[in-house]
Amino acid sequence: MDQIAIFKKIRHSKNSFLVFTDQLLNSVITFLITVMISRFMIPSQFGIFSFIVIGMYLLITLSNSFILTPFQINKFSGRELNFYHSNLFYIQTFCILIFVILTASTFIFFSHPLITFSSMCIYITGQLYFDFFRKYNLSVDNITGAIKLSLINVLCQLISLGYIYLFNQWGLNLLLYLFGTSALVSSFFCFINLTFKKIYFRYFRKHLSYHFSCGKWHLLTSFVQWGSTNLMIFITSLFLSLEAIGAFRLVQSLFGLLNIIYQTFENYILPRTNEIFRKSKKEAISFLKWTFIKYSIPIILLLLFMCIFSEDLMEIVFGKQFINYHTLIYYMSVLYIVIFLIYPIRIYIRINLLHSKFFIGHLFSFLFSTISSYFLIQKLNLFGVVLILLLNQLIMAIYWLNLLYKNK
Repeated sequence: MDQIAIFKKIRHSKNSFLVFTDQLLNSVITFLITVMISRFMIPSQFGIFSFIVIGMYLLITLSNSFILTPFQINKFSGRELNFYHSNLFYIQTFCILIFVILTASTFIFFSHPLITFSSMCIYITGQLYFDFFRKYNLSVDNITGAIKLSLINVLCQLISLGYIYLFNQWGLNLLLYLFGTSALVSSFFCFINLTFKKIYFRYFRKHLSYHFSCGKWHLLTSFVQWGSTNLMIFITSLFLSLEAIGAFRLVQSLFGLLNIIYQTFENYILPRTNEIFRKSKKEAISFLKWTFIKYSIPIILLLLFMCIFSEDLMEIVFGKQFINYHTLIYYMSVLYIVIFLIYPIRIYIRINLLHSKFFIGHLFSFLFSTISSYFLIQKLNLFGVVLILLLNQLIMAIYWLNLLYKNK
């Protein structure tokens, strides 16, 4: 192996670690802030706040599907790539305006005395810009920029919480104002450091058209995934006790630790693989294999640890009342191994620009969930829930592998 190749691998390892650090920082801080808010805010207001956060995650998912996913797999080059980077910010702004208009329409019919329209607009705008700039920096390999952005946002949030705590102002509206402003402040620092700020009208229509043609499939995929998740929650509530549902949600949150690694694949490995793929298909496959092998070691070790100490984990993290549900950790470990094994296939489908096929794979899994959920959850309880999630992954993988085999 020549020195250039060795240098590239060392650099990639360092960047991968930094991406992981950024993801860990955001996940841990978000979790701790949520716990703090839940302790001091009135339960009814915290329930509304949780509902808003769930809705915000949906908007972020839709925004990512329309803006960042097409960006991560784009094939523009030369000067036009620079114009595209510049126009991307304005396409994101266009998307945010649509969400704000939809929020205004919602307020006409479903206004709430604890929330004002202005606070919701600031919160939505801030969170969407923050998520966009953070993932944009990760996609263009500016990892330190993404970490700086996260740190500024965390600092602003801590200052906001300090103000709320000192003056005992745990109102929902103020919280939305302050958290939205925190995200906007950090986004502003990122915006002023952008290399490209000018809008290029000559290319804007072409770039926007690209996002519509490519992003529509990923938008549909997001809706299908969202629908599948909510369908599972509804059917689970029909057959399982509240304690069992609670145990399942808690174990899911425990496995959220692994999502930090999976998000590294989504936000960093995908655009890097796409960049290499545009130059050499063989090198892209080699890079994907090497990355997959490197990440498999910590994932397998972590899952083995969780399985061996499953009872202790359930007792320490969630309490004695949930020890009887420790077998869920075994089931979920198998599920997460399968998800990890399928990730290279997901990435390869996306960099080959098979957007409609990516959606069809998710549609097949959704149809299977719709048909089988009632029977499997009724007969197998929690094991049935995990089995459906596992079979969904296998259905998508089989369809995509068959597609790739035919397109060889």
